Formats: sequence, C-alpha cells, structure tokens
Amino acid sequence: ISNQSNEKIGRVPLPRPPISKTDECQTMIKILRILGNVEGVSYLLLLGVAMPLKYFYDTPEAVRVTGMAHGLLFVAYCLLLALCMRKFKWSFGFGVYLFVATLIPFGTFVTDRKLKEKSSD
Repeated sequence: ISNQSNEKIGRVPLPRPPISKTDECQTMIKILRILGNVEGVSYLLLLGVAMPLKYFYDTPEAVRVTGMAHGLLFVAYCLLLALCMRKFKWSFGFGVYLFVATLIPFGTFVTDRKLKEKSSD
C-alpha cells in the first residue's frame, strides 16, 4: 500500500485570472446603476402608492414599510456613490449631479445613462 492511497485525490483548483481595473470599475458602476434604479422605483412607490394610501385611505403602514425600504436604499446609494467618487476620482460636480438626481422623481433613471457611459470609459 502506497502513501498515495492515504491522501485525498482531487482536482487542483485552477488559479483565477486577476481582476483588471476595467472589470472592477464596470462592476462597481453596474452595482451603483442597479442600486439607483431600485432606489428610484422605491421612491416612486413611496410617492405614488404609499403616500396616497396614507392620506386618502388612512393607511400609514404603507409609508412606514415603503419609507424604511426607500431610506435604506437611499443611504446605500449615497455611500456607494461616495466610494465611487473617491475610487474613480469623479468630479465633485458629477457627484452632486448624481445626488440631486436621487431627490427628483425619475432622476436616477435619467442618470443611469451617464453612469453607463462612465462604465464603458
């Protein structure tokens, strides 16, 4: 009996290719775009569904749930935006543009195109 029979025989994992800066950039911006779109939808739900339910049908629970979800998404978007600004050295003006767009209904959907251009640069 050889020593090999006592050893586990398995596949040797192949080394992963290093992640390039371009891939990392595209991934981070893609996450920002997705988060912006989800945040935008939550904002529209808050304004278009939850608020009318609260004031016309006396159902404040809708605002509590939708508002909490929107608040968490908004904070996550702002944090990721700050990280992207720092990592990719985006201008302060561009960051303000993206931030202000989150305050306007449908704003994040408009800025999605600009972010898509940034990821392809």
